[in-house]
Amino acid sequence: MLGKGTLRRLAVGCVSLTLACGVASGCSSAPEVGVNSLGAADESAQLASQVSYIDYDSGSGALFTNDELIVVAAPGVLGTDIEQIASGIGATVPQSLDEIGFYRFRFDDPHTIAELQTHITNLTAHDLVEDGHLNLISFVESAGLPLAHNQLPVLYPYLPAPADWGQDAIGVLGAWEHLDEIEPVKIGLVDVFPYAHDAVDINVIDSPGLTSSQSFAGTALGYHGTEVASIMGSSWDHGGFSGIAGPNAELYYSAIFQSRSSFLAGISPWHDSLDYITALSNLINEGVKVVNVSLSTGESLAASASHGGSTLKLQMDSKPVAKALHRLIDNGHEFIICVGAGNANAPDRITLGVTYTDVEARYNNYLSYIEDTVVKDRIIVVGSIGIDFEHTDANQVTYRYSDFADIGSRIDIVAPGEEVYVATAENSYASVSGTSYSTPMVSGTAALVFGANPELTGAQVKQILIGTERGRCDYQGGHSGLVDAATAVDIALATRQPGSTQVPANSLTNAITALREPTFSAGAPYTCQMP
Repeated sequence: MLGKGTLRRLAVGCVSLTLACGVASGCSSAPEVGVNSLGAADESAQLASQVSYIDYDSGSGALFTNDELIVVAAPGVLGTDIEQIASGIGATVPQSLDEIGFYRFRFDDPHTIAELQTHITNLTAHDLVEDGHLNLISFVESAGLPLAHNQLPVLYPYLPAPADWGQDAIGVLGAWEHLDEIEPVKIGLVDVFPYAHDAVDINVIDSPGLTSSQSFAGTALGYHGTEVASIMGSSWDHGGFSGIAGPNAELYYSAIFQSRSSFLAGISPWHDSLDYITALSNLINEGVKVVNVSLSTGESLAASASHGGSTLKLQMDSKPVAKALHRLIDNGHEFIICVGAGNANAPDRITLGVTYTDVEARYNNYLSYIEDTVVKDRIIVVGSIGIDFEHTDANQVTYRYSDFADIGSRIDIVAPGEEVYVATAENSYASVSGTSYSTPMVSGTAALVFGANPELTGAQVKQILIGTERGRCDYQGGHSGLVDAATAVDIALATRQPGSTQVPANSLTNAITALREPTFSAGAPYTCQMP
């Protein structure tokens, strides 16, 4: 581990990236005209009008780089062969992710969407090319809310450890009883740049052209990366504050602002599809077992899709990411990705000119939209709970599903996401709210489970976390249980054979089934029933 508050930069050897210097770019998931609000479409059109290599197709709703394609090589094909193919159509290959066979093709001149799609058709007819995709742009939105009431210690002093009520709720103290049996685990952060804080030690994975240190101070994203990182893996017992994953956590960060993506005043930060894939690949190739994603790829699109709007943009975005993750799994990597459900249902959140209560988590991030079973089995979508103060007294703490959190059947598990204590700006601490902050609670727990048995697959870790969740929290379109760190770690340790870290046949399913809570009857929306 590093000294307190340090940011250590690591070079990435597996990524070769040649850049067109001096060009600022960036972007976000574009809403679709006639489906999403004019305001959202206007931001996409505004970005396209200001950045020469970005265009907006009003017919499909695609915001895309007009001089690039993502090309996926057939298995076993060499990068030199792909470069020859690129040269044959007048393109260069400024970025190669050779391990997973993903390549960035770049043309000298801008192309229409029809011209790019023609290239894709011709390329995929080639025996050496498996697939091709537009390199889409997505806007970056945090899954955090400007809520920092910090009322718990003042109004409810009888609660157990008010500042850290979330850790009490998920039973992390019980998990920490086994720290001497838990191996170190690398945890990855896909977020905005995590500024230095004495309680947060993090390794920054650099790629050529990385724009990781772009300042977000003074923006809505602010110190979001630092806050999220501190929940998962802040320094052990730093002023009484500890990350969920305990003292063996090793934090890593890789920016989604790679390549040419950047920032413009008055427009949300953006990234392109291959930037996102690069960040995930960087972390997983570094040996990261748990990746936390507390960012939305488009609340406007989520609100639209939840009300019958087109999901074409989500389909186009999710397909190459799913392919990349599947290839990483095929190459022997095991991991879990924890994704925030989103906050589009916040009572004071205006999306598409309307306040919603029924936006679905499935549409909040294209990772949550992935249907590839092998990949989906390694993605956990996290909702949020808070304390139900109306029904809480000195004898009983009652929880409820957060009214701001997205809903629906895609949510896998819930965790505390209101009044969460975090490390933030200038070595200070604050209480914050949002699924941005419930998600790292689950990520930290997943790291403890991986550490308890490093031979578990990502799918098995997900099975343990969902199989040991506690109680039932109801919301529109579904229900989930609360992550239970203590029981999850107990189960992971139980899967070890004496003298081995192999998972015995059937022991995982049998152990989880035996420890499941009794079935709860359906409750009113936003209520939680706990044993």
